[in-house]
Amino acid sequence: MKNRSNLKIDLIARAIQNAAKMSHKIIETIFTEDTNTPNIVCITDKLTLTLNNNIRNAHITLRPISLKYVKDYVSWKVRSFVSAVENEITALILTKLLDTEIPARKIQVELNKGDVVIVFKLLSNDINPNTIINEDTLNNLHYEFLLLEIE
Repeated sequence: MKNRSNLKIDLIARAIQNAAKMSHKIIETIFTEDTNTPNIVCITDKLTLTLNNNIRNAHITLRPISLKYVKDYVSWKVRSFVSAVENEITALILTKLLDTEIPARKIQVELNKGDVVIVFKLLSNDINPNTIINEDTLNNLHYEFLLLEIE
């Protein structure tokens, strides 16, 4: 019989998997190896992610982080990352904010222990496909970054 914490993790994993299945047409799925080192760093604009079915005992943390933290993380701590940013305007904004190419890609990432996800939440409602993304636009944006870690 499963203890309560394992049951909670299973329920969370199922909820995330179901949300990901229902959210949109999946073009590509990325799988990671199950190790304790950061396998994958995913940058995304959605919090609809899939946990590997083999994860039975995991600690998931979600906390706000600064733009500087994200820039440092992407440039120094990570050899490569996967962009799961669906929206092209959001990808362009992230590219400019991070000084790193962030392509728009509609993919599903299956996460394992040791994986890290950087979530970008655009809080401004005034961005549309016709918005010119320049320094003034970036300075007036309201957004937040969240760091999701699976341990």
